[in-house]
Amino acid sequence: LDGLLRGPSAEPAARTLRAVAPTWYAELAPAGRPSAPDVGPASPARMKRELLGFVQALAQTAPVVLVVDDLHWADPSTAELVAYLGRYAPGLRLLLVVCYRPDERSAAG
Repeated sequence: LDGLLRGPSAEPAARTLRAVAPTWYAELAPAGRPSAPDVGPASPARMKRELLGFVQALAQTAPVVLVVDDLHWADPSTAELVAYLGRYAPGLRLLLVVCYRPDERSAAG
């Protein structure tokens, strides 16, 4: 998401993120962008719903490819977020690519 907000599609992506996922916008908006609206506490459920809404909004205008690398190092909330997107991806123009190497995780433990 950070790369998307700094790439060639940064302006429309930032506007969409601010409108649809204000808690994500508050966390990720680059300096120089309008500040995020006061969004209140960011519960995990809200963060998941907002990210799904953002992906849905983007997918209306173009296919979305989301790559999550090194999922084996992710914290439980990130893994849960990826699973949430996967559950609601059918019907969306979304390709969710997840890289997971179980050997890496077991070697560290």
